[in-house]
Amino acid sequence: MDERKFQLGQTIYSAQSYKIGRYTVMQHVTTQTLEGTSLEYVIVDPYGRKEGYSEEDIANHFFENIEDARVLSIQNWKIESKKVAEQIKMIDDGVFDDMAKQHKEKQEQRKANA
Repeated sequence: MDERKFQLGQTIYSAQSYKIGRYTVMQHVTTQTLEGTSLEYVIVDPYGRKEGYSEEDIANHFFENIEDARVLSIQNWKIESKKVAEQIKMIDDGVFDDMAKQHKEKQEQRKANA
């Protein structure tokens, strides 16, 4: 019995960050080293781009069905949106004053170097 999570030709779905992708497993690459054996999955996206992923990446970010990918993607989106909300709360007039000051300093530096 094959112990690989996904088989050749199988359609799989990813949830990396909050984005969902669809791929086809094209190749299994087994590498033998002194430390042991590793398996890499070579997958192709709908545009024909191939990428290789370790067993760990496959286990953490890829699924047999789109529903499972959606669940993780939504969880990731909630985390990301919370981070953005916190960043937005940190913005005040001082941020814009600093940006204006940096811009003015760069202009003065360009004039001095001209």
